[in-house]
Amino acid sequence: MEESIPDNWKVVCERIHPRHEVHWILRFRDDLQDGEQLLCVACVIEMIEGSSISIVRKKYILACFHNVLVRFPQAVVEQLTMDARVCVHFIVTLLELKSEQFVCCVLDECQKQLSENTSARKSLPVFILLGKLILTIPFLAEKFIQEYTTLLDHMRVALVYPDEAVKASVCYIFCTLYSYPSTAEKLSIYFNGRLCKLFVSVMEAAQTKELQVNSLGLLKHLLQFKQLVTVLMSSSGNEDFTSEDEITSQGGNPLLLLLKKCTFSVRPKPNTTTIRIKIRLTRALSPKLRRRSRDAHTLLGGSKEQISRPFLLSRDETLQIASVQCMTSIVIHSPVEYAPALVYADIPEFLFERLSSTDEILVWSVYSCLLLLTEERLFFSKCHTIYGIESLVRSMKETLRLNSTEVQKQGLLLLGEILKRQPSGIKLFMNFNIWHEVIVVLQEAMASSSLEVVIEAATALTFFLRKSHLPVPVQYQELQPLIEAILMRCADLPVPPMIRSSGSTVRSKESQSIRREQSKKSSRQGQLLLSALEAFLNACRLAVDCQKDPSVQGNAFTAPSIASENMLEKYSEFLLNVCDTLCIPIVMEYYEKAPSARLMEVFFSILNVQYSILPNTAKRFSIKLASSSFIKFTVELKAKFCSGSRNPRLNQICSDFLCCMCRFLFSAMKNVLNYQHDLDSVSMLFAKCIPHLNCTFLDAVSMLSESADTIAIDEDIQNHHHCLLVILHLAHMYDNRFFSEGPVFTAISNFLHTSLVQGHSLPPFVLRAALYLLSVCQEKCSRLDWVSLNSICNLLDGISNFSSVYSCHPLVLMFFFHYPELTDRFGHFVLKCWFAHVDISCFEDENLVPNLQSDANCMMTIIQGNPNVLLILLDMVHIEEMELAYKALVTLKFFLRSSGNIVLTSDLLRPLLLQILQKFTIENNAQPSKGNKNLSLVLDLLSLIQIKIGHLEEMGSIDFKLLYHVNNLAGKCKALSTELLQPALNIFYCSLKQTSGYNRNRGSQNYQFEIEQSLPLHQLQKGQLNTTRMYSSLFEDCLERQVYISTSYHYQP
Repeated sequence: MEESIPDNWKVVCERIHPRHEVHWILRFRDDLQDGEQLLCVACVIEMIEGSSISIVRKKYILACFHNVLVRFPQAVVEQLTMDARVCVHFIVTLLELKSEQFVCCVLDECQKQLSENTSARKSLPVFILLGKLILTIPFLAEKFIQEYTTLLDHMRVALVYPDEAVKASVCYIFCTLYSYPSTAEKLSIYFNGRLCKLFVSVMEAAQTKELQVNSLGLLKHLLQFKQLVTVLMSSSGNEDFTSEDEITSQGGNPLLLLLKKCTFSVRPKPNTTTIRIKIRLTRALSPKLRRRSRDAHTLLGGSKEQISRPFLLSRDETLQIASVQCMTSIVIHSPVEYAPALVYADIPEFLFERLSSTDEILVWSVYSCLLLLTEERLFFSKCHTIYGIESLVRSMKETLRLNSTEVQKQGLLLLGEILKRQPSGIKLFMNFNIWHEVIVVLQEAMASSSLEVVIEAATALTFFLRKSHLPVPVQYQELQPLIEAILMRCADLPVPPMIRSSGSTVRSKESQSIRREQSKKSSRQGQLLLSALEAFLNACRLAVDCQKDPSVQGNAFTAPSIASENMLEKYSEFLLNVCDTLCIPIVMEYYEKAPSARLMEVFFSILNVQYSILPNTAKRFSIKLASSSFIKFTVELKAKFCSGSRNPRLNQICSDFLCCMCRFLFSAMKNVLNYQHDLDSVSMLFAKCIPHLNCTFLDAVSMLSESADTIAIDEDIQNHHHCLLVILHLAHMYDNRFFSEGPVFTAISNFLHTSLVQGHSLPPFVLRAALYLLSVCQEKCSRLDWVSLNSICNLLDGISNFSSVYSCHPLVLMFFFHYPELTDRFGHFVLKCWFAHVDISCFEDENLVPNLQSDANCMMTIIQGNPNVLLILLDMVHIEEMELAYKALVTLKFFLRSSGNIVLTSDLLRPLLLQILQKFTIENNAQPSKGNKNLSLVLDLLSLIQIKIGHLEEMGSIDFKLLYHVNNLAGKCKALSTELLQPALNIFYCSLKQTSGYNRNRGSQNYQFEIEQSLPLHQLQKGQLNTTRMYSSLFEDCLERQVYISTSYHYQP
């Protein structure tokens, strides 16, 4: 129903009108009406949109506006066209107020005018209106495609019209339609080969910037579809060429011809780099870059080389951006298909030249396109990287001064891919300056506040550290700050605080948001640490590779007379030091917070390669790692990540490291008999069994506890048992305490019994490990039963050389003397091994008190607990070689001097001493010869005993027997021997002192006479008489002064 309009009216809202400018007011007079009539366009727009205005008033306002528009169309149109934005907004508002039928009416009218217009120039306003309407009314695009296909035909015809403004408006409509995902797929069906050819011809002939930009914007949308890429790229090619010469000879358009040949080939699966670039091209731009790129209608655009190259050579950076991103959009579909054509057309050369620009969008676009071209080997074989690396480095230095992290990341990603893919046979850095500039760029990138930029820098550093990239002569010292910088950056990462859950729903949501943010931050930190470790791993591998290549070890330009420093050795020492002071602490701290299998894989690879960097430090390095509980850490990590055949690569790397470390630890064991044979056997055992040791130690120890009745132990299980025992042995030696003594003690005793029952002969190093573990666990465990002791004795009886199973440790010594069964059968062998390994010099100094933790003090404790050890020591003094006999004597003398109950000790020793002297008398019936040195040691010990007990008791029957044999043996010396006579005289003196005064005077005369008679007559000849008289006078003097003649004998090995 049509509104009635009064004759005199004005459309002005008094409340809002004062803030409107005067030029929005229409003033006019009508012949049919009296007075001036007013209409404020701004008031009309605001009142129509206002929610507080009633519907009745809105209808009245629209009726008035319609009346004015009908009567004065020219004035209204001029008023609205003063500001195109206001005009479009007003039209959209009017359309939104009307129904869908009204919108269809508008489209019908547009279709009618396009059909009636004989000139395409007159259709330009209609096309402009359609473009604006579709852009502002989303649902109109769907209806346009489904019900108004005739309009598409008019648009296709308009593309043939020579007026570029009409073509640009048509391209704009297509761009708008493609901007809606619901219509893009349907519209792509309309673009057949004929229309694509027409569109390509329009782009080729475009002269105005408006048409160039709009056509590139449309091409952007078209190239999102693979089938349209194929159509567009083949629209100007009709022949199939197979060689580069044929491609180059066809007007410089190799991409189209090569694409036709490749169209029928199977599309390869995109590799990782392609996927990464697709993600970056679609989502990585910052909002600022996306806005600028969208305004230029060039985001992810596409074109072919024939069109893009003129745009690339244009001075307009907007067109350059469009050209670069168009080429990127083509190549991204399949670098294998489309990249070679761009390389043959020398596009990379022009791309590298465009890196001199300061426009962030252009630089980012060039980075992205070159990044895709790196997947084509021709990009490197045509030496484009050698030509462009200097431009890239120069561009990166400028980029790092900007605040755009997206551009920085893209540039570092490109640098990394070039460093990674550059063939080793083609030298990338032709001089030292460019190589050094890359180091400067990477150092600046590592100082960035963005972790993502630092991650890309670390990745680029990983590929930079290749032997083929090193200049000659190699300046290894230039690499050291770079490697240290990336690890220091990881060390400076803050530790994220722990977030506790809250009971409140609101707080809980806030906590979840904070946790997500911290999770992202922690993930970036983990990625940075992983990239840094990979870079450090390559730095270590570089050192190993250079050690094998003499050409990079020294400076060929150094004069022969000048001694050049071994820079490679210093670089290797630097790597080992950094691994110790930075790498290991950083990783261990991070692992406690966020365990990662991938991170540990790289970390243990680093530890493995350390053994090859400086082989002469491998043993020291292993000991330091073992002392830091790395045996325990490695085994537990394998159990956590590698059980059940998980992470096979991590398992192999950890196993290799554990084998290598344990092998060096085993080689560091001192005084191991059959060292090389045992080392070879242990190495084979580790290599065979450690890869399968993927369980916890509790489970592994339980396997040792299984008795012979439970399982039939095969060779593989037996080898695993042996390997476990050796690892436990090495672990405990370096304080890797990761087991309870009780279960291990029981398990090992069961294992030894099972091995005996099964008839398995244990290798000496396995039995040595078992005895060591039993010894260190004994203190906190109960005594072994008779069955276990019998098994140990039987196994030890089968060992040909006891020293091969003995470990020089105080607890092992105490273990053997803790059980009488072991003491009686193996005490002599144990002491023999103990004396061979320890230093007892503290026993020789009477004023020196042994350390409580020393081996010497341990021996004294054992003797006090088991006096039978004294008998074993005395037996060693009697029968062992002079070196061992002397050590046994020194030990006995030290104990006698410090003993609190000398009477009991002497009562224990003197019967055995009598037996020994009797044996000496029998064996040396004529004169002592071979046993004279041991006899002197025995007499020395006896003299000390006599001194200690001389004032405590008088001589008994056993003392007289001892005195008899001493006198007998001293009198049978073949030659004058001070070593025998001095302790003999001491014994005589002490014996006289033990008797009463009458017996002492009488005995002294008899003993002096017997000594003089015992000396052979030939000793009284010339040269010997004075010596004989000297001893006689010495004896008399001792009796008078009652002074003890101390022995001056000291063993010299």
